[in-house]
Amino acid sequence: MILQGGRFQCSCCIRRWPLIQVLIFFHVHLDRSQRQGQVKMRVCGQKCVKCHGAKFETPMFSQENIGRILDNLVLKIREKCYRESITNCDLADSIVEEDVEGPHDMTC
Repeated sequence: MILQGGRFQCSCCIRRWPLIQVLIFFHVHLDRSQRQGQVKMRVCGQKCVKCHGAKFETPMFSQENIGRILDNLVLKIREKCYRESITNCDLADSIVEEDVEGPHDMTC
């Protein structure tokens, strides 16, 4: 799933930058015999381009975007595990909160 409107902050230099698209991977598994499911999530991070040896930072999202991604996850679980018919029109769009011009940070 791609979530739009993520922000990053370097833990070394406190530099902040927005990102138009942040990848979030969800792995959904339903064990029908146990009547129990499991969701694993991995959020892709980014490193600060200004700091030598910077670590991958975890993106920050607004409460509204978190709500939208969770709503979409529930829809995908219903589609995959319960075979409900879900269309792309049912999925909520995330909100881009900051204007980002161009594909790259040109202030480097």
